[in-house]
Amino acid sequence: MQMSTTSDKDAIEKLKDQFPILLFSLSTQVQIQALTRTRQLIENSIEVVKTSDNSSTVNGNVAQAYDLFWLWTLGAYEVTRTMCQNKACFDPSLHQGLLDLKHYLAELRMPFAKQELARSGQPVSRENSITGIHEQLGMAFEVRGVVYHTIEVMDRFTRFVAKIKREQILRRID
Repeated sequence: MQMSTTSDKDAIEKLKDQFPILLFSLSTQVQIQALTRTRQLIENSIEVVKTSDNSSTVNGNVAQAYDLFWLWTLGAYEVTRTMCQNKACFDPSLHQGLLDLKHYLAELRMPFAKQELARSGQPVSRENSITGIHEQLGMAFEVRGVVYHTIEVMDRFTRFVAKIKREQILRRID
C-alpha cells in the first residue's frame, strides 16, 4: 500500500478549494457538474437569429431544449433541496441562501413536475409551456405573472454554487 505524498495532499486541497461541495458530498458535486453539462446542451440546442428584415427566427431543436431544461430544473431543485435538508452542514448565511434558491426554483419545478403551482395545490394552465424565446435569455415561461428565462434561471443557480466557499461547509452529509 502506497502512502499519500505531500503533492497528493496538495492536489486534494486544491480540489476542495475549487469544488467546495466535495466537503459536503461527492454525489452532489457530480450532480452539479451534470447540470453544467446539461446547461451547455440546452444553450446549444436553439439559437435566435436576426434576419435581414429585422425580425427573428429560431434555429435548432426547441423540443430538445425544452426537454433538457425540464430535466435541468428538476435536477437543480433536487440538488438544492438535498442541501437545504442538511442544515447542520452549512453556515447559517449559506443555508439561508439555499432556502431562497430552493423557493425560487420551486416556482418552475412545481409546474414542471406536478402540474400545479408551488405552495398552492392549484393546477397549472400554461405555466409549463414556453411563452416565448428571447435572443439572449433563451426560452421564457410565465408563472403567476412572473416571466422566467432559461438563461437567467440557470445563471442564478450557477452563480450561487460558484460563490460557495469551503469554510461555509461545516461537515459532510449524514
